[in-house]
Amino acid sequence: MLSRLSVVLVCAVLLAGCGGEPVAEEDKILIPSTSSPLGPSDGGKSAPSAQARPKEKKQRKANVVVAARAGIRFTAPAGWAPWTAKDLQGTARSTELQELLDRMGLTREQFASSLDDFDVFLVGLSGNLNVSTAGTSLPSEAEMRSQYATVTSSIDRVEDVDTAAGPGRVIHYSITAGSLTQHGASLMILTGGRVANLTITTADPSETSSRLADLLPTIRRA
Repeated sequence: MLSRLSVVLVCAVLLAGCGGEPVAEEDKILIPSTSSPLGPSDGGKSAPSAQARPKEKKQRKANVVVAARAGIRFTAPAGWAPWTAKDLQGTARSTELQELLDRMGLTREQFASSLDDFDVFLVGLSGNLNVSTAGTSLPSEAEMRSQYATVTSSIDRVEDVDTAAGPGRVIHYSITAGSLTQHGASLMILTGGRVANLTITTADPSETSSRLADLLPTIRRA
């Protein structure tokens, strides 16, 4: 459990601040969208108009992410894009990565081989999210506090939540690497005989809590 948890937290810290970097089109497969950023096509023809037409306010369609191995689906935060394990390894600054791995007791080889176990990486300008599986039984509050105390800087609180996919438990914590402090909320959900672990991380504890509150009602079984 601790090895998997260590990789989860390393990923969350490494992804902090990566939201402005481009994502290859072939990697954008986790979030299907039925809308086009360019609007409907009319074959290059535009109808003349004597008066300017009022602009209609367009609403961005919800992006549903399916984490098949974890057995859940949910609506992603607007603007958060999918990343791959290859993307993550490519952004890792050597000194920062080594500091985190030393702290977690992991080698670079262990870290790299563990990335393929994740269902989802999402990155936005203000935070990131990852999904993996975490066994078959929901850990108790005491177990979560014990596990996370080993690899985080501080623990804020643990709370029970209900989702349409099954019962869950959330631990809120902070983790510091060098001068960078990130605030995370790690959600464990017992669904379909397995535990899905969804972790949200931002630079602000209030935003992390808000992101989680928005996401919880959207979680369903895959």
